[in-house]
Amino acid sequence: MNDGERRAWRDAGRRVRRAVPALAVGFALVACFALMTCSQALAAGAGTTTVFVDCGSGVEVAQPATCTATVTDTEATPSKPTGMVSFSSDSEGIFSPTSCELSPSTGTEQANSCPVKYDPTKIGSGTHEITAKYGGDSAHAEWSGSGTLAVGRRTTVSISCGSGVVIPQSATCTATVTDTSTAGTPSTPTGTVGFRSDAAGASFGLSGNCTLNPLDSERSGCSVEYAPSQVGSGNHTITAEYVGDEVHAKSSRSGVLLVSAPTLPTAPVVTTTTPVPGPPASAAPPKCRVTARERWRVVRGAKRRARQHKVPVILVTYTCDQNAAVRIGGVVTIAPTRHGRKTTKARTINLALVSSSAVLGKAAPGVDVRLPASAAKAVRNGVRAAVAVAFRVFNANGIGVGTIRFPLLPPTRATQKP
Repeated sequence: MNDGERRAWRDAGRRVRRAVPALAVGFALVACFALMTCSQALAAGAGTTTVFVDCGSGVEVAQPATCTATVTDTEATPSKPTGMVSFSSDSEGIFSPTSCELSPSTGTEQANSCPVKYDPTKIGSGTHEITAKYGGDSAHAEWSGSGTLAVGRRTTVSISCGSGVVIPQSATCTATVTDTSTAGTPSTPTGTVGFRSDAAGASFGLSGNCTLNPLDSERSGCSVEYAPSQVGSGNHTITAEYVGDEVHAKSSRSGVLLVSAPTLPTAPVVTTTTPVPGPPASAAPPKCRVTARERWRVVRGAKRRARQHKVPVILVTYTCDQNAAVRIGGVVTIAPTRHGRKTTKARTINLALVSSSAVLGKAAPGVDVRLPASAAKAVRNGVRAAVAVAFRVFNANGIGVGTIRFPLLPPTRATQKP
């Protein structure tokens, strides 16, 4: 080998030795991208990290959960990671805040953690995947990890179809859907409710569906008409099925409606009445002699310096030829009178009964009948006309006997209270 060949061999060796480190870096870069790491870690010599996300066992929609990200240094000689962690979700929800700064964790020398609040706003698939992305620091590579949070709905359904119906009557079945959230903020359920029955031949109005209408901030309801076609077992089981919405779960509830057959007409029941012991009432009207006379009684005014007024009181006395339950009534007729250009109209005033179904015997010494205030006022105001008072006496069978008519004149004067 001459000098030229030896120089060429030495130059080729140098080129090979220079290419080996470049090939090693290239293979490392390919491996880094395959593992979804970043070239910055290789450039800066950053250590490997892992990210673990924990959001608890589960929550309801609109009930906040606490999601904690823990970043761990997995190198042989670890150090605690520092920096920021940002969060995201594959479903609809709100983070508060959207990122947090790692703080020292207890119990380990190679991990730090930080928490955020996550409020799921919709049910989605029922499992929200929460991703935490660590941004890295001077000694640790950036990395990301994921965890899952079970998100449930909060719904109860109640149904009422009334106390019962008789065929062919229909019943109104009402479904009420309630948001049962205890931790989050309740909301009004939306959507539709379907109804079905276990009885053959029964039918629902509106194809067995109804659309919920809000009742208050946490309840909705709707109704359908249910028409049973046969009695069946007599207890029809009606089921209301709520389809659910983005916040409230699909749910159902059953209730029982009592269904009866129409009552067949029956023959009338004949009953007999046992007479009450005692003297029977006479079928013939009693012969009575009835008298009446007027008396004036002075009534003092309640107010000071008020006039002393006299009011008419009628004393009625009757004598009959048989014992009877006597009722005494009366009619006061005030004749029309003229005072200058003013004329009062004739009017009739009925007196209240002064004795009702009272066995007073064949004779009564007297029963006072006080005239109503309107009649007494007309008399006191100087109506100079006869006031006819008619009385009738009735026996126990309701047959009226005896009539008295007489004029009632006003008092001669009214005295002034001293």
